[in-house]
Amino acid sequence: MKFEIETEKWAAVKAKNTQAVIVYNEMLVAINDFEKSKNRPASELEEIDLLKKIEKNIKESTSDAISLNRQEVVDELTIQLTTIRKYLPKEAGKEEVESFIDDYVKDNNIIEPKQMGLVMKALKEKFGNTVDMKVAGDYAKTLISK
Repeated sequence: MKFEIETEKWAAVKAKNTQAVIVYNEMLVAINDFEKSKNRPASELEEIDLLKKIEKNIKESTSDAISLNRQEVVDELTIQLTTIRKYLPKEAGKEEVESFIDDYVKDNNIIEPKQMGLVMKALKEKFGNTVDMKVAGDYAKTLISK
């Protein structure tokens, strides 16, 4: 994935797409820093996790810009989100995740909050990193604490 990002970055430089270049640089820095700290190449799953963190930061910045009525910033961040999402797997649908949690909790008689780890482990096994674990965890928590 890193080579593809580098290639696309140079295409964005040539096209003078500043916002895409910004996010390509951020992705490459995150991957390179990770690889230097681990003294090994990042796996594809690790790269995806790094990109998801960047995506999360951009989403938060977009939300802030919307609340401050800064449309030009929202537009720039939207370009960055579009760029980074090319490299992320499609997220599992909310309904699909909630249905899985409902079934898992019922089928495994999950009734106590201390059993939350079982639900989260099953989610990770089923969906990998295509699910927002915080959102899924919040849903499971409300279901279990009823």
